[in-house]
Amino acid sequence: MAYSTKQLLTAISSAGFVNAMQNPRKNEEWDIEWVFPCPKKEGEPLCEIVIGNRHTEFQPYVAWHCFSGNSYAWGHYCNSLPDAFEEAMYKLMNEIGLPISRD
Repeated sequence: MAYSTKQLLTAISSAGFVNAMQNPRKNEEWDIEWVFPCPKKEGEPLCEIVIGNRHTEFQPYVAWHCFSGNSYAWGHYCNSLPDAFEEAMYKLMNEIGLPISRD
């Protein structure tokens, strides 16, 4: 079963996400605003999907994979926060192994 973006965005209200504003983090000049923990896989580093914001950029939002809390990779830059949430949910569902459709 594939999950739609709308279903995933609805589901995040009950997910284990963290509003990173309570515990501020940065990746260079980007403020990390949202953190979505991925299930830990044996033998692999801790993985999170994070959303960063840098208001001075043309595309001010980014969804990254973050490994071990400080190694950011595979960024997808977005024009809006809803687009960044959609990309973060897509990345998270891929990490979990659930199929997702982009609609």
